[in-house]
Amino acid sequence: MAASAHELKSLLTGILLLAEQITLESPCPEGGNGHLAHRIIEGGQQMQKCINGLLQSAASGFRQVPVLRTRCNLSTVLREVVKSNWDYAMSKDIRLRYPNLESKECWGHLNEECLRMAVDNLVNNAIKFSPSGTEIQVRLVPHLRHGFPHALIQVKDQGPGLTADDMARAFGPFQTLSARPTGNESSSGLGLSIVRETVEQLGGRTWIESRHGQGTTVCLDLPLEVPIP
Repeated sequence: MAASAHELKSLLTGILLLAEQITLESPCPEGGNGHLAHRIIEGGQQMQKCINGLLQSAASGFRQVPVLRTRCNLSTVLREVVKSNWDYAMSKDIRLRYPNLESKECWGHLNEECLRMAVDNLVNNAIKFSPSGTEIQVRLVPHLRHGFPHALIQVKDQGPGLTADDMARAFGPFQTLSARPTGNESSSGLGLSIVRETVEQLGGRTWIESRHGQGTTVCLDLPLEVPIP
């Protein structure tokens, strides 16, 4: 439930940004499309309160569920995540880059929706805590680990970085760290814990590389083949 609520919250952020853009571009803010956009914003804000309530009710922890694996193209998933977060990044004057955009395909046996949710959480989180005028990079690096094919996914930002205390608590649920959202967004403190839980279900591991004041890189290392029980 926590994962679903957190993903809905990210999608809702994008909807509200589009509605706000309509109000700014509307020739008549009090009528027509401008008025409808204001109603969307009001409804969206009520939805945010409901989602926050769901996140709070999930404080007792996560329940592991079986993961259905299919063959999916990691390159395509990452391109779609970058595209879906593009407007959000642009609204904060943040450059969102995917240097592997034209690279070769990278296929693996994973749950595509779990992968998408994990990477989307990281990208959304990076945008949320990054200052205006900075850059976020999403990287995909296929490699071998102990002779088996893996994929390393990195989301690197130029934000405030993490303190030693932040690093120790980063993957705990409902942990509020020292950094604050740069656009007055709300933060539940669930994003990284959801990512770790999701990646572990896929047989992978998650870690953070960061220095306070020097940005943060969150890394996911995922096996591309179905693990042998």
